[in-house]
Amino acid sequence: MKKNIGAIIEKFFTGLCDVIVFFEYKDENGIIQHNQKTVLENIPCRVCYKNIKSAVKGKASDYVTQRVTLLVGRDVIIKDGSVIKVNQNGNTVFYQKTGEAAVYSSHREIEMAITAIPV
Repeated sequence: MKKNIGAIIEKFFTGLCDVIVFFEYKDENGIIQHNQKTVLENIPCRVCYKNIKSAVKGKASDYVTQRVTLLVGRDVIIKDGSVIKVNQNGNTVFYQKTGEAAVYSSHREIEMAITAIPV
């Protein structure tokens, strides 16, 4: 039954994502350098958005924040601080993983924030 639920959820995955990690290393001169590496590519996924109104009213309008969640297969492990490039609905957006994944029997849900990190 659990595998069937996972297959049903994965039918809603309309995007593909790449996972990019940043790391430091010392070059041959002992100078610390920074680099990036794509560790996962073309992973089926879905980005879900939820707008949340603040309980505190501003002078001109209510404050609204947006919660962004990435849904991926249960076996996809993404480390904290990774940058996630998502192609969904004809758009490409870069996100940063911001929290521990919620792991369900059928999939994982990962909270993200839009990032300005150039890759």
